[in-house]
Amino acid sequence: MHSVTSNAVATALNYASYGTEINTGLKWIDGKTIYRKSYRLVIADATQEFNHLISNLGTITKIDGVIEISNGSFLPLNFIAQNGTYFFSTFLNSTKIEIRTVSAYVGTIFYLTVEYTKTS
Repeated sequence: MHSVTSNAVATALNYASYGTEINTGLKWIDGKTIYRKSYRLVIADATQEFNHLISNLGTITKIDGVIEISNGSFLPLNFIAQNGTYFFSTFLNSTKIEIRTVSAYVGTIFYLTVEYTKTS
């Protein structure tokens, strides 16, 4: 496995503008435009909520990202280790992103990209 830096991962996953809504130019199966918004979230508690600030959220078409833990390693989003050492899960509803982990990983950074349509 090759090591990568935070900047390389951020660049590869197109996190250039955190929090900025981008029109992808793509259409969902219902013909609606797909938008993208990226986040860098640092968790301060084992369960934490963040307002995603997406207005008129329609269908979530994709949630993608990586988790950077304190030793510099990167894990896939929603990772659970077989031995229970790592546990990270991400939920999204009409107003919030909720992240859950074990308390030992407070301070972990989530790089998250959400693609979605709008209701209007």
